[in-house]
Amino acid sequence: LKIAFANEVGLLCHEHGADSDVVMAALKSDRRNIAGPGYLKPGLPDGGPCRPRDLQVLRYLRPGLFRHLAVLREEQATWYAALISKYAEDQKLPVMIAGRAYKPGVELEDGSPSLLIADCLKNAGLAITFYDPKHPPEHPVILFLGTAERKSWSLPNDSILIDPWGCVESVTGL
Repeated sequence: LKIAFANEVGLLCHEHGADSDVVMAALKSDRRNIAGPGYLKPGLPDGGPCRPRDLQVLRYLRPGLFRHLAVLREEQATWYAALISKYAEDQKLPVMIAGRAYKPGVELEDGSPSLLIADCLKNAGLAITFYDPKHPPEHPVILFLGTAERKSWSLPNDSILIDPWGCVESVTGL
């Protein structure tokens, strides 16, 4: 995927007269972006308030790989919704999602992958609630981590925790 991304950036640079070596060096120097090591770990689909605008510009400038990103995001959200639905059906437990924002440490919900998954679950007929740290669940639940917050969780016995980020530090009550 990184090769395909680098090739798309190279073609985009060529078409618009930019030096691809300079652009890729800049992308690689920022460890927070897609060219850095932080994005080689599975998790939820990408999101955020700038995503629609950025994706629209990239698809306009270079429709190749970039046109598939929106489709991939929808497919990933649908896959997680199906996984959660299966657990809910098999275990007969209510579904709770932790995190409404598009990333930890912010309150912005625009482009939130957890809200996209919540919509998929609602469209499938599941009732969902969002985790409120002031009012943790008293009965077993399926808790889906919608944002990659490193923390410890205390859940009622027989609960199920789905952590797509692999970021849970510890958990009690499962």
